[in-house]
Amino acid sequence: MKINKNLKVFALIAITFTSLTFSACKRKDAEDDSNQKVAVDNAQAEFTINSALDISEQALDMPTVQARVASESHEKTPTPFPQGGTCATIDVTTPAGQANVRNVVIDFGSVGCTGTDGRLRRGKVLVTFTRPQGSVNFNPFNQVNAITSITFDNHFVDDVKVEGTKTVTVNEFVAATPNNNFAFLRRVNIVVVNGKLSFPDGTTHTWNTNRNRRLSAVYNPTTPLVWRSTVRLNIWGTYAGVNRNGVSYSGTCNENESLLFKNSCPPNVRRPVSGILTLTRSGRPNAVLNFGDESCDNTFTVTVNGNVYTIN
Repeated sequence: MKINKNLKVFALIAITFTSLTFSACKRKDAEDDSNQKVAVDNAQAEFTINSALDISEQALDMPTVQARVASESHEKTPTPFPQGGTCATIDVTTPAGQANVRNVVIDFGSVGCTGTDGRLRRGKVLVTFTRPQGSVNFNPFNQVNAITSITFDNHFVDDVKVEGTKTVTVNEFVAATPNNNFAFLRRVNIVVVNGKLSFPDGTTHTWNTNRNRRLSAVYNPTTPLVWRSTVRLNIWGTYAGVNRNGVSYSGTCNENESLLFKNSCPPNVRRPVSGILTLTRSGRPNAVLNFGDESCDNTFTVTVNGNVYTIN
């Protein structure tokens, strides 16, 4: 189960600083412009690198891929991956002597193609995961203690080269069953090391994060479409980067103030409905974003140097 509602948390920072510049301050000076560039670059890193996790989850959700994972065998013909586009295929292998390890290659070819999410991809996404001994669940994202590593081989998303290592560790998983009133829960830790985006103009953006995600929902197989309106996603942790202009920045969000998204909100609400996010830059005042009390109103506040701005 996944949320496909553009839950790209730090894209909100871009919205925030743009709104501050044009709605609250009514001016655009050098500092505002610098803040916006940091925010926009961080948002793109969040969106582009995180899309590899979305692609991996979709690939491992496919029954044909799960069957290959379960069989511990290697087929010569890769499995088509329609969500990735007409050129995308998936191959699964088991390293010799490592029955609980699987290597999954998601190949978009050297020319590339456009997936169902509208992104043009080429090159390969490499997924390696280790299942706990004796596990009978073939999706590593639904197994406690399963560790999944995602790397890249000459991989591009919309002509932006993606590098780095993304490690996902499942800390908690509760399947939806009649015995627990169909409550679904997944909590994972996600670490990005040496994340890097290289752009056609020669600029780069490096990115590192250590964050946690908790997804909860109520799922009833007799009404399979209803569960989406019950989804709640909480995100918290730290991140740091150096943007395309060479500006270093970092940020943090605490668990007790985690960013919350609710699928019960109208489709036009693409911001967290509660939580606090702090953006830090060396030699600059912190910007504290407060998203409120879970109201689906797209309103939040930003505090800088004691000045509070309300953004609608």
